[in-house]
Amino acid sequence: TATYTLASVVDDMDLWVTDIIWGEDHLSNSAVHIQIFSALGLKTLPNFAHLSLLYNQEQEISKRSGGFEILSLKNKGIEPMVINSFLATIGTSDNIAQYLDLDSLLFNFCFDKFSSTRVHYDEKSISNLNKKYIASLAYEDVKERLNSNITKEFWLCIRNNIDIIKDAKKWW
Repeated sequence: TATYTLASVVDDMDLWVTDIIWGEDHLSNSAVHIQIFSALGLKTLPNFAHLSLLYNQEQEISKRSGGFEILSLKNKGIEPMVINSFLATIGTSDNIAQYLDLDSLLFNFCFDKFSSTRVHYDEKSISNLNKKYIASLAYEDVKERLNSNITKEFWLCIRNNIDIIKDAKKWW
């Protein structure tokens, strides 16, 4: 896979990539990439960060096992800001917290907070975070995604009782 590694470095240079974030299982790849960047004359190297691997009760989470990638979470009804918040805080010294926007998340984000040990991924944690986030949403935040008959009053009554936005249609 030397061809892939070279192509990856050239692609990163062409796109002016400034930060490369990998799982800790790619730690050894970083040295090779740095050598290739240097050999190709790149003066300012990208910043490298390595995040701990996630595991659940049954297995280490990987691309091969599936079901934990962002698209799967989205398809399960997990809100985008919940996914961002969860992945930005799981494995850090911070409590898993819900951020309402990217600006506040970025203000509190730091790679130095991430642990170097494996991190337990509990799907219930992200589901609970999603439920809390939905409960905080104003009608105006979800109006376009709801059945057109659902009123503001109805939304305010049910939002504390649903796990995903699509559940509002079932309640209606």
